[in-house]
Amino acid sequence: MDRCPLLFVAAQSIRAMRFFRFFQMGWLPNGGGILDQPVTFVGAMEYLAAEVTRQEKERADESRTQRHPHP
Repeated sequence: MDRCPLLFVAAQSIRAMRFFRFFQMGWLPNGGGILDQPVTFVGAMEYLAAEVTRQEKERADESRTQRHPHP
């Protein structure tokens, strides 16, 4: 890639990705519990969590395939 990937990502998405790390540690942007958070925030965190899980699975599958190639 010859350009910064951040040029292709909306500012709102970048903000959500930054919050995700705090969300994983249990820190929420608004007082109260998860039900006190904006639905868009909760949805964004659910989406990012699913993507992280998918990426981790892909990496594990690639690693497993490289260690044990199929005949």
